[in-house]
Amino acid sequence: MSQIPITEKERNLLTELLILVNETDNPRVVGGWVRDKYLDLPCKDLDVVLDSTPLLSFAQRVSSLKRPSVHGVRVIKKNPKQNKYIDTSTLIIFDYTIDVVNLRCRDYTNTKIKEQKIGSPLEDAFNRDLTINTLYYNIRTQTVEDFTGMGLSDLKNKFLRTPLNPHDTLKQDPLRTMRVMRFMKMGFILDKDLENALLDNKIKELMAGISRERIKLEFDKIIEGDF
Repeated sequence: MSQIPITEKERNLLTELLILVNETDNPRVVGGWVRDKYLDLPCKDLDVVLDSTPLLSFAQRVSSLKRPSVHGVRVIKKNPKQNKYIDTSTLIIFDYTIDVVNLRCRDYTNTKIKEQKIGSPLEDAFNRDLTINTLYYNIRTQTVEDFTGMGLSDLKNKFLRTPLNPHDTLKQDPLRTMRVMRFMKMGFILDKDLENALLDNKIKELMAGISRERIKLEFDKIIEGDF
């Protein structure tokens, strides 16, 4: 565990998030915002994971609280055909855009399971795209958690690798290939196994199933240098 510097504005945001979640939840900010803290980059978008309350119940709770700092609450339903396997609640707190999901379980991409269970932080971490995006900021304990044991060191060394076998990770969402390109542009070193997976024609073919909108969004981020 370690700590990161939090601005007063961010502290107000995190305090607001604690008000919105149930007392049984241990909310964590994961991925880009935590990563960018270490890279000294600005970030106005936060991804938050919940370990207790089902997502729809969270969205209903947020709407019922009617907090003046919160608006734009909505739920985006999962769409496995577009490699989107979990529901997402989006909202705006102050001027921050927040995406909230439940922790992913080990088999969250299995569409045969009608009622997906909430996973553990460890399961969620290993289901993410890159180890540098598996760092969690625990809002209650105010500490950074590195469940894969690789996130902090890989970020320090600017090393790109996937938490699991890269072929399996890219198959979960082929759009992850474009995210790798974004970090290569920043001078990150590419793991050899990940490099081989990126060149796999089967992975390239899976990109055909991704919507133009999602591809354009990732491409724009590459061009604009938005990481």
